[in-house]
Amino acid sequence: MNIATAIEINLDKDSVWKLLAEDFTSIQLWFPAVKKSYALKAHTQLEGASCAGRVCELSDKPYGLKAEEIITHYDSANGTLSMKVEVKNAPKLFPVRSNDVTFTLTAVSTDRTLLSFQAKPTLKAHGYLLYPLLKLGLTKSFKDLNKAFKAHCESAGVMQPV
Repeated sequence: MNIATAIEINLDKDSVWKLLAEDFTSIQLWFPAVKKSYALKAHTQLEGASCAGRVCELSDKPYGLKAEEIITHYDSANGTLSMKVEVKNAPKLFPVRSNDVTFTLTAVSTDRTLLSFQAKPTLKAHGYLLYPLLKLGLTKSFKDLNKAFKAHCESAGVMQPV
């Protein structure tokens, strides 16, 4: 399964990169599905990256659903960040095993950036039976993620009065 979405953000590419990549562990500040987020320490940190990855807790329960996101590619010059997402503490019937995700930033103008998002979920065997529904649901979830990030970027880019 391949999912691709894109969204334009009214902020310059360097500022978007800072919020996406350099402030990588702060996703809980702008995406309501993430209850808590923190740096992943059990993996090798790539050159230039602020951390090796992050853990996103998606539940308030002590052993609730989590996403462990390991940064696999970090290229600030080209505005590309990739990660391997492993689902932890999921119910056995959860249809997704893992997800390979890439964010790419492209300057549209000096104050506009195109965020391209590509995901390649790996499904469990029974996930293929649900393929059409999963693709629709995951596409909507990823679009919601991008919209929330756009809102975060654009509110962060607003100059505060001095």
